Formats: sequence, C-alpha cells, structure tokens
Amino acid sequence: MPARPLEYCLNISSEFLCYLINTTLEEGRFPNYLEQMYVIPRSHVIPSGDSDNTNNYQPVPNTAALAKIFEKDLGEQM
Repeated sequence: MPARPLEYCLNISSEFLCYLINTTLEEGRFPNYLEQMYVIPRSHVIPSGDSDNTNNYQPVPNTAALAKIFEKDLGEQM
C-alpha cells in the first residue's frame, strides 16, 4: 500500500496500525506480505549513455509503506 492513502486516513488507520504492530510484537513474527520488496532498476549514467548495458543500472529497493512504519516503530521501542 502506498503511503499517500495512509496519510489521508491516518485517524482511521492508526487504531488498525497499533493493533497490527502490537499483535506482531506479541506473536514475535513479521507478516509475510510486508517482507516483500520490489527492486526497480535505475540508470546512474547520463541519459545519452548505453541503455542496453546492464552495468549502467543500479537496483533501487521499493519497500511497502507499512513495512517502513513497522520498522520505525520497532526501532523506537527498542
């Protein structure tokens, strides 16, 4: 889920997020669907460079917004 919808309904989603985070802490396991990360290739050379050469790209991880919220909250609790 992208972060933008979470921001718009923060007053509604905050109770759900608290429940989800507390349940995760009690059970001691991270939800599988939040462990998924998408890697997007990004060019790190001048746009006129060779786009067919795979060495001209670097991986950029795209983590779910909920996973980032979990990570931040768990870091604060530790």
